Amino acid sequence: MTFLTFAMVASAFYLKYMKSEEKIIQYYKRLEQLVNTDALTTLWNRRAMNEHLSILVNNHNKYQTDFSVTILDIDFFKKVNDTYGHQYGDYVLKTVAELMKQSFRKTDLLYRYGGEELIMIMPETNIEGALIPVQRLRRMVEEYDFEYNGVKAKVTVSIGLTMNYQNLSSSAEILKTADEALYRAKEGGRNRVVLHEQ
Repeated sequence: MTFLTFAMVASAFYLKYMKSEEKIIQYYKRLEQLVNTDALTTLWNRRAMNEHLSILVNNHNKYQTDFSVTILDIDFFKKVNDTYGHQYGDYVLKTVAELMKQSFRKTDLLYRYGGEELIMIMPETNIEGALIPVQRLRRMVEEYDFEYNGVKAKVTVSIGLTMNYQNLSSSAEILKTADEALYRAKEGGRNRVVLHEQ
């Protein structure tokens, strides 16, 4: 029996013995949260990001609303794992995620995209407005004293920033421009924010 099959059987059994509609609603909300959340960082996951970004693109196409997207990569993350171990790498990821939460508004959307790549989506924010919290986050990571089990390390991040320009009609195109800006941030020496130039 696969894990998914087991989860479905367990869910059906659990729901059968629930006493109230309110408990069933709470259960489904919790299930939805688990499906859309990254377990390590507690940020939204890639699946949720794809859904949210698609909604923002559709809203932009209808109402011309601005939003900005950034992709962040932890610099030399493989070296962190190789030098200090994967538990240290997990600690770094969780800490950077917490710094993200401190840097951005409650209305901004924060995701773990995969590996050490994190994404921030800022609704109703142009690229100039987005640059402020993004630079703040980069500085916070650079200045933070990472320490786990008595081992200290310095960590930096590279960030690519883009906006939903008129000629970008899909989620994939917007992510591609943010990724291109991230690539230039890495090529330019890392520990920097690079804006995608329209």
